[in-house]
Amino acid sequence: MTCTKQHDQLYEPKDEIRYIVILHDGRKVEGQWSAATSRFYVDQARSVFVLRKEAFDWWPANV
Repeated sequence: MTCTKQHDQLYEPKDEIRYIVILHDGRKVEGQWSAATSRFYVDQARSVFVLRKEAFDWWPANV
């Protein structure tokens, strides 16, 4: 039996909620999740974003 820890593939972000996002290279950004595009948008204009596959982990920004 293998022990698996919770990671990004097991947790579905909620639409339009702001998250702290840890990238695979260790950088930390804050972005708003869009379920329609599977992206965390970093700015209000939605021109800067992080794709879900680029994120190592995330958690709600208000925690």
